[in-house]
Amino acid sequence: MSKCSAASTLILGALFASSTASYAEETGLFRLTDRGSPVGINAREPSLAPLPDGRVLLSWTEESGTEAEVRMAILDGKEWSDARTIHESSETYINWTDFPSVVALADGGLAAQWLKLNGPGDYQYDVNIAFSLDEGRTWTDPIVPHDDRSQREHGFVSLVPDQFGGLTALWLDGREYDSQTEGETFENAMQLRARQINSDGTLNAESLLDVRSCTCCQTSAARAGSGDIVAVYRDRTADEIRDISAVRQADGEWTEPATIHNDGWEIAGCPVNGPAIDTMGDRISVVWFTAAVA
Repeated sequence: MSKCSAASTLILGALFASSTASYAEETGLFRLTDRGSPVGINAREPSLAPLPDGRVLLSWTEESGTEAEVRMAILDGKEWSDARTIHESSETYINWTDFPSVVALADGGLAAQWLKLNGPGDYQYDVNIAFSLDEGRTWTDPIVPHDDRSQREHGFVSLVPDQFGGLTALWLDGREYDSQTEGETFENAMQLRARQINSDGTLNAESLLDVRSCTCCQTSAARAGSGDIVAVYRDRTADEIRDISAVRQADGEWTEPATIHNDGWEIAGCPVNGPAIDTMGDRISVVWFTAAVA
């Protein structure tokens, strides 16, 4: 994102907050309350997730010297819990577009994902996933969902809980991507992959969902009322069209990728912003950004 577009986003956010506060004061329908948050001065990369009982979970990262912590806290509507450390290491990968997150599981537990460096390069890291049964006070040893252990990029993770206390993880996988190759080919690209992780931490077979996706845009996934998983992401054709595609898992099988809308956005570079999805029963909503010329 350019400095100009980032500034525009901040200004838009400020205007929205201002107009919302004015509307609340004029109508008396609701009131905005500043709850603050229990984060440190070097906190960054915030992510929010709902808990089944209506509480809200905030996760973020904090840097201190060479160490970086992945942390979380829970808001019960009025008060924040104490800040709880999920993981701390000098190998934690910090990136403003590719950040940790936490989700609530069906058995009352939590699952968290973050990134760990696996080489000396800027884009050499693995996905780590850990579980907690006591609301983030203690965590299991992390597992890596992808079979590939090459010193390449693995990230932009989405976690989708199932009804058994496990989850499905989706991520962008760089096992076939070599940034040093001259004259990129269609095969030299990031892939979209997924894997179901059972409540005991065991892994089912890994699935390849798309052989060529955009290199560094967030993925998003949700479970529909039918129980199917629907995942959305920014795709990448051989002609550098980077529109939004979707795949669906039904009865354990993934569909072929399908374009949500033919924006026709051609860009020879990664725009870093991916789509977001949400569901209400069988209704599915997807939002995304495009700079395609009409």
